[in-house]
Amino acid sequence: RRASVQADEQRPRGIEQTEVCLRFARICLNRARPDYRRGAKLLDLIETSRLRREREQQSEPTVETADVKTRWKLLYQAATQLRIVTLAGGGRFREAKSLIETLADSDARDVLGILDGLSELTANADEKTRHRLGELQLSAARELDRRRAELKPPEQQRLDHCLGQAYVATGRSNQAIKVYESLLSQAPKDRRLLKTVAELLTSCGTPECLQNAKTQWRRLESLERTGEPAWMNARYQVAWCSFALEQFDECRKLLAVTRLVYPALGGDELRGRFAELEKKLPAVR
Repeated sequence: RRASVQADEQRPRGIEQTEVCLRFARICLNRARPDYRRGAKLLDLIETSRLRREREQQSEPTVETADVKTRWKLLYQAATQLRIVTLAGGGRFREAKSLIETLADSDARDVLGILDGLSELTANADEKTRHRLGELQLSAARELDRRRAELKPPEQQRLDHCLGQAYVATGRSNQAIKVYESLLSQAPKDRRLLKTVAELLTSCGTPECLQNAKTQWRRLESLERTGEPAWMNARYQVAWCSFALEQFDECRKLLAVTRLVYPALGGDELRGRFAELEKKLPAVR
């Protein structure tokens, strides 16, 4: 019993302590080799804290400001999101699916807060985990899409982002491109969206996709500060698309001009990529 009491005393009590616990759980999942077991233990602490807080509020209600209530709500949403990831990362896909299914009757905005960005949390996970979690996210996002009318326009855009993320995670590139192109049409100067669309089109690899990708990379290049690494990456991608489209003269000219004007080429990593691309070009006849 004494050990039980000591263990309970170690549970995070205030919102600040609980938020710190959540940050550590996120760090565990963001490692090059995610530590799902330790992440799950930290989330167990948060769940115990949540249940204790509910009991205390029932027995001795305390007045909380709207800001504090919102912080707790967002914290628990984030914890649920991480819980789904730890279950999937531990191979417990059925439990992860069950947890997602329990959200079906929740407020549409709360469900969106948990689903949005879910697949991004598995960036360092193995391919199987990313794909399986993407399938779970896609299924739930499609279900939420049927309740689109319950969401405000900005929230509907977040839902579209969520669908796009799930399509990418499950290898449905064509559907992802359609979703992100639609979002881009609403915010044509959104650099993050532009880059996402350009990368998807580049990965698609068909001549039509590559020509479209080249256009998007040029648009992104025009929005970045000239000579900076982000600008240089966009310039490299334009050259790469030209190469992939067998527009060798254009690619060669672009590489030569860029190297002449910006010899640093955005740093060692980009300079190496430029050099590799130059090596691949066929000799001039």
